[in-house]
Amino acid sequence: MTRFTPQSRTRALLWSALVLLLLIACAVRFHNIEVQSLWYDEGTTVGRSMRDIPTLIETMQLNIHVPGYFVLISLWEDVAGHSEFALRIFSAFLSVLSVAVTYALGRRLFGRVAALAAAGFVTFNTFSIYYAQEARMYSMLALVAALSMYVFLRFVDHLSTEQAQPQPRHVTVRWTAALALINSVGMYTHYYYPLVMVVQGIMAVLWLGWLAWREIRARTGMHRTLRALLSYTAANLVTLALFLPWLPIAIRQIGGHGNPALAEAEPLEVFIRQFQGVVTFGTTFEDHMGGMGVAVYLVMIFGLLSVRGLGKRDGRDWWRLLLPIVWVVATFFFFMVMQLNTRYLRFLTPTQIAVALWMGRGVGVLWHLRPREQRPPLRYVPRFAGVFTAVALMITMARGLDPLYNAPAYQRDDYRGLAAQVEHDLRPGDGIIVSAPGVAEIFNYYYTGDAPVYPLPISNDTIGDIDRILSEHPRIFAVYYGTDERDPDNIVEGTLDAQAYEISDQWIDDMRLVRYVAPVTLDELDEANVAFGEHITLARYGLSSTEVSPGDALQVQLEWVTDAPLETRYKVFVQLLNPDGTLAAQRDSEPGAGLQLTTLWQPGETVIDRHALAIPDGLIPGEGYTLIIGLYDANPPNNRLPVGTGDYYELATIEVRDNS
Repeated sequence: MTRFTPQSRTRALLWSALVLLLLIACAVRFHNIEVQSLWYDEGTTVGRSMRDIPTLIETMQLNIHVPGYFVLISLWEDVAGHSEFALRIFSAFLSVLSVAVTYALGRRLFGRVAALAAAGFVTFNTFSIYYAQEARMYSMLALVAALSMYVFLRFVDHLSTEQAQPQPRHVTVRWTAALALINSVGMYTHYYYPLVMVVQGIMAVLWLGWLAWREIRARTGMHRTLRALLSYTAANLVTLALFLPWLPIAIRQIGGHGNPALAEAEPLEVFIRQFQGVVTFGTTFEDHMGGMGVAVYLVMIFGLLSVRGLGKRDGRDWWRLLLPIVWVVATFFFFMVMQLNTRYLRFLTPTQIAVALWMGRGVGVLWHLRPREQRPPLRYVPRFAGVFTAVALMITMARGLDPLYNAPAYQRDDYRGLAAQVEHDLRPGDGIIVSAPGVAEIFNYYYTGDAPVYPLPISNDTIGDIDRILSEHPRIFAVYYGTDERDPDNIVEGTLDAQAYEISDQWIDDMRLVRYVAPVTLDELDEANVAFGEHITLARYGLSSTEVSPGDALQVQLEWVTDAPLETRYKVFVQLLNPDGTLAAQRDSEPGAGLQLTTLWQPGETVIDRHALAIPDGLIPGEGYTLIIGLYDANPPNNRLPVGTGDYYELATIEVRDNS
């Protein structure tokens, strides 16, 4: 009959807890994984995964990413398909593996208890879960970084072991090759990965210094130090050699991309709060952290202490302690030096594992503390404190799952809903313009309509492209996303605003859907010379027609003049009133679709201001509809400029025809 010792029971309990954590990691990463729409970045993954490998690699040379992840997802897509679920479960699998590797790394660093706590902190962290449910390379980056650190640690342990007989050379070669290969995979995963190798370099310098000091004290020569130095150097040279084919491309891409901090800089305190929040509790830390942030600091302080029984006692306890700390500190300074802001927090998926290891060590220290009073139950108080703290932190993290899955603040851009709305509103002859080819990839993933989609720029003549599109389609749907980066000179929107009439402008998450109508020729403009307030005059105006049908767009061209500089931003309202005076349709916009702000008007200069008023379905056919315009202060919006004895000007009487 097998007898279980206390040690074997503890090991069995820890293994059972690890299996449970891995099952939970699978559950929380696969739950609702396909519910949200793919968004822009995932759209680029879709576009590349459907290409053959040679074409994909050729395409990647024009982008800012390395091809490793995209090659793997392309192979995965060939087997699993390209549904949202199929594309995202690749990241989910890698994220679950990162939990297992975190345990293996933590066990080698600090022992089983610390490793289990670290694996739990990765399991429940909503930052890790968020990117596990995204068809991008960030879960792969975390896994490769953790695996590389594990191999690096094995490499260091192997070359630090003091034995009477040196270990076979092939064992050293094996760990050297493993480190080189996994770092090569990391280099082909993301341009952020070299920071992981920098951390390894810092730790290697400390380790080699320790080895040299030991050998100098023992007066045994520097053979072990030289062997370690040559092996580590060889590993890095092999990594560089394997990356060499892509190195010229990388230099060109990074050099051409410039400073990646394209978004507006944030206050330092905002960045620090976001940084520490996502790597400790996760993406949703603002919703569920509460006062538990103090517990994190306490655990990390305990993680700095030395205690007997935590990991190996081989003279390198200090070195193992420093590994996650150096990893975290180096990451923070990298963000500071590169002036990266919260937009780039997604690069922190490897650092989240480092923080989890640091926190796990704190739990391990509590577990191994031995109070002076050894009588039960006092001897178990530190262990209880460690387990209670770890479980409390994981429960707090788990509270962030519901907002992660359901709160609008954490939902991805709804391209699925955008495509559905466009398809619902399309009419025969319409066209669709998207602001960049990358937007077209994700839009076309969901779009099933017949209207053509034009990803601008089509050629080197964007203005000519738009002219041709407007000549072929009476109505245009324009999808804008990230125009500050993709169209910094505002060529697409500026040309459409200048050459077409904007019907509507709405935000769908971080995307703008703007509807335009191609201009009709206005044979003549009517003189108005009507004063709006003290300085603004409507000189002339023109209408596309005084007869409209439901579903049409009534085009209005206004020509404004001011006799003095204006300090107030005014909006123009165009309204169609029912015969009884109630509102039938309305459009409000700053002049020139927001490009001709009144504060920019020059005295004596004529400002051309175009509007298109959508005629809603359901209007009763007949005469007696009135078209009016006016101006009001954008802030507050209830202050209209006076027009004579009223606050609007009547342009025309409109007839609504029966379009049946």
